[in-house]
Amino acid sequence: MAVRGWKQVERRLAKTEENNKEYIQFMNECVQLGHMVEVDPPSATSIFRYYIPHHFVKKDSSTTNKFRVVFDASAKTTNGKSLNDIMTF
Repeated sequence: MAVRGWKQVERRLAKTEENNKEYIQFMNECVQLGHMVEVDPPSATSIFRYYIPHHFVKKDSSTTNKFRVVFDASAKTTNGKSLNDIMTF
């Protein structure tokens, strides 16, 4: 599911250079703030990883955030559970 969603994001980003730049800027900021880290591809000895499905929204009429990334931690995985389901608060 995450891969399929990512493919859709890639197609949308390829349509305009401006969206691509804003997306890269947003993701770089997330890394700089420590909200996410780049990980190696999974292997047979990998520890648990969760890739949060996401997409972006561009709203030219907005006066604050014309471009934003939306994360969906309630998306169900192949085991029927979402990140929100397994997190304890």
